Amino acid sequence: MGLCNDEIPCDSDVRVQKIASQICKAFSSIGFVYLKNHGISDDEIAKVRQVSDTFFALPVEEKAKCARDSHGTNHGWVALERESLNPDRPADLKEAFNVEVEHSKWPTSTVPDMKPSLEGLYDKCAQLAFRILKVIGIGLKIKSPDWLIKAHQNIGKPINSTAMRILYYPPITNDYVIKKDQVRCGEHSDYGSITLLFQDELGGLQVLPVHGDYIPAPTLPGCVIVNIGDLQNVTRD
Repeated sequence: MGLCNDEIPCDSDVRVQKIASQICKAFSSIGFVYLKNHGISDDEIAKVRQVSDTFFALPVEEKAKCARDSHGTNHGWVALERESLNPDRPADLKEAFNVEVEHSKWPTSTVPDMKPSLEGLYDKCAQLAFRILKVIGIGLKIKSPDWLIKAHQNIGKPINSTAMRILYYPPITNDYVIKKDQVRCGEHSDYGSITLLFQDELGGLQVLPVHGDYIPAPTLPGCVIVNIGDLQNVTRD
């Protein structure tokens, strides 16, 4: 399903109403949708992957200069086996770089293109999120569909904790001992409103429908996967 331009969708557009109904149906049954014609080019995504791969290939001591700290910010590098998204499993076999707005921890001397590339994609994703939230409001038949946008108006501002994450799954060498039940990224649900997920050609994502077992969500060229989060206790006037 697609949204064909960068503008906020119009709730009187019959085609938008149809897309909105499809999205809400998918979210209520499986929690995930593929979205095409989303306005973010393959070249932009490829550039982010390129500079991110350059960063993750740096020595640990260089990446550590940009490490995420524990003082109320989520921005920065997360080392291998620092997270356990499923607490019943050993720590995840992945690294990450989290992006929040207006932070100074960037590898500007070693990967100068990383900051502008990731911040540029962050801004594009924020605008796409607003369009999707409007469509969800239309699909839910909220009296004022723009309410969801207003409830998220601080996305991309310093007072908001919305983050973009670049995940990296390093090769596992023969001398690496994988722990029992250890996986790349443990089973979990996302804590926010929606998540935009750009997979590479290797894929690997699995999703759990409301009724059923885990199923693969393969990479579809030109598509972003959108999943609904576990945000609760939101009220409106």
